[in-house]
Amino acid sequence: MSLLYLLMGGGNNVGSDPGASGVVITLPATLSINVSGALSVTGVLTVKSDGYLTSTNNTALSWITPVVEQLVDDYEVRLTSVSGSPPNSGSVLSTWLNLGSTKAWSWNVGAPQTSKTFTGTLEIRRVAVPSDIGSCTVSVSLTQG
Repeated sequence: MSLLYLLMGGGNNVGSDPGASGVVITLPATLSINVSGALSVTGVLTVKSDGYLTSTNNTALSWITPVVEQLVDDYEVRLTSVSGSPPNSGSVLSTWLNLGSTKAWSWNVGAPQTSKTFTGTLEIRRVAVPSDIGSCTVSVSLTQG
């Protein structure tokens, strides 16, 4: 059985989006995905095109406030590696990707490897105003055994 929890602390809210009255990019200061289990262990980070951010345990928070699905394709996301093992699969790292479709990154670990860590920076910005940006630190820790 795996143990997964998502810790979110603080907040990194950006001022109102000049192109969309009252819309704010909202991200926690830190997002941690910690997974442990007896066999194969997987952790997933998903930035959804419906305006929500989720983890493997389906904890969801909105990355845009208020959530206006018609506006999400006006935004881009980028996950940049700072240290550790890159995702095993999913969206490209270090590249701005349009949020008109869902983006996801997946890490997994299993025998003979017993652990994996990743630290990175998740950023979301408005395409028309690249300086209107929200960011958070992403920390992934997987332990098998």
